[in-house]
Amino acid sequence: MEIWKEIAHNAEHGIKNLLELTSEHKVTTALSIVLVSLVVILKAKRSNAIPTVNLWSVIYNMGKHPDLKTALAHKLLEPNYKDEVLIKLTCFPIFSGYILKNADGNKLFYSHSGLNLEKGYEWLLGNIRSKVFKEKPIKVIESVSVLTRLLKPARLSEWAGRILLPTITEKLAQQSEIDDLLSFNYNTVSTMAIRSFTEYCATPEQQQLLIEGVREADVETMMNKNPWHMAFPNLPALVNERERIYHKFTSTLEDIIVNYVTAHKEELDSMTTKKDRDGQDLVSCIIREAYDPITQTIQISNAVSTTAALLDAAVLNQYIATVTLLIHLNAHPDIKKQVEDALQPLVRFLKDNDLLEPGRKCESIPADLVENVDILDACLLETVRIGSTGWTFRKSTKEIVVSENRVIPNDALVLNMQGLVHFDDKINPDPYVFNPSRFLDENGKCVGGARAPHMFSGFGLGICKLKLGKHVCTGMKFASLQIKMLSAIILCKYDLEFAKPDYTLTSMLLGLSKPTEKVSVKLIPKAL
Repeated sequence: MEIWKEIAHNAEHGIKNLLELTSEHKVTTALSIVLVSLVVILKAKRSNAIPTVNLWSVIYNMGKHPDLKTALAHKLLEPNYKDEVLIKLTCFPIFSGYILKNADGNKLFYSHSGLNLEKGYEWLLGNIRSKVFKEKPIKVIESVSVLTRLLKPARLSEWAGRILLPTITEKLAQQSEIDDLLSFNYNTVSTMAIRSFTEYCATPEQQQLLIEGVREADVETMMNKNPWHMAFPNLPALVNERERIYHKFTSTLEDIIVNYVTAHKEELDSMTTKKDRDGQDLVSCIIREAYDPITQTIQISNAVSTTAALLDAAVLNQYIATVTLLIHLNAHPDIKKQVEDALQPLVRFLKDNDLLEPGRKCESIPADLVENVDILDACLLETVRIGSTGWTFRKSTKEIVVSENRVIPNDALVLNMQGLVHFDDKINPDPYVFNPSRFLDENGKCVGGARAPHMFSGFGLGICKLKLGKHVCTGMKFASLQIKMLSAIILCKYDLEFAKPDYTLTSMLLGLSKPTEKVSVKLIPKAL
């Protein structure tokens, strides 16, 4: 009798929630969730070895946590789940998988040879981007090599002065009031990334097409327009729609790559060392990595898919982090004052070099003016901690024994969830309070997550200093520079008057948590 009560309860809350999430297709949604609930619960009853969480149940019971990932983190921190290393997560028909958690689970996730990063992200992007690219992207290790060679401190300082600063001042000069700060930041961050990564390869017209294409091809943009892209990605009509969107975007990349190969053919044919593969910008580096001087050919779609993925990564979370950072500072004027005081050397540099007006640029901005502002670094990390409740993905390539009666089967999706670290009050006291001092030592120096093991898992564990292998986000330095440059210039030049004193942050499964409503802000010029 109890099992039928549970089935009825889950069916009821699943229907109610999904109808709220997707106002269209109500009949289909309602019928499917009834069947889904029955299948999921019966399967869970048959296998009691691994504790199971039904994501639809979490969605319905989100309560005061409008962010799904935060609500799931809370569920998994409940007493009956908290000490478990392995949890099974069901979210039929979207996915099912296993969550590794706590110290032992984290260590296993980041060190076990049977958990494959590339296959995990193939699953993540493949479900949405299936049948779009004929070739796989350049292997992860090769992409990391490209970025490591490219994103040197000197290059970042040059981009900050030559590209990022003029882009930001140009965008801000067109505004006295920003009606939608998320949209403004998306356009600004994508422009910064594309101008930096295609500085030598693309014409201004091609860059503009890429800026528009990145936004249209963004997974979240597509899902907001039509949520069925996530639930039923292999429906022919949806596959065709994505193919049309991606083709429009990637055809511009193809033109850029073909033009570069044509113009540098003799140089590409004569490459013999790794140093020869260093290009002038990101796209030229990728082209050189994908070019085979022996056969004198390049797999165009290979280079295109890699470039598309890296451009997407250069925008995905940075625009959200900048908005939420400014929202947090607006809600904490004492911390905002500390940041503004720490940015005074940057203000003086910009003023002395007449760089505050739109269109002005310099060869480089000294790195310590933005990169080594400890309180700004700590505010960024705290913003990412509060907003980063999401997933890191792997696929198992063999059966993995976690403990007795706890086995991950071969070819299973395996996840590690950042919110379990970020919102555990034993690790981060008062986890919902914006408190950058978590990341500062007694001398006010930013020490990242070094104070406590597993304290912070943003940027691919890049700030944690954990002995868990190399899992740093390779683009972390550029991503941080984008966020801090945009935030710093806004704070240097303007007082901000938000339409509301505070905003609720939420996210479903992708990216950082962001405001649930449009963020409007007036820009009031400061007397510098």
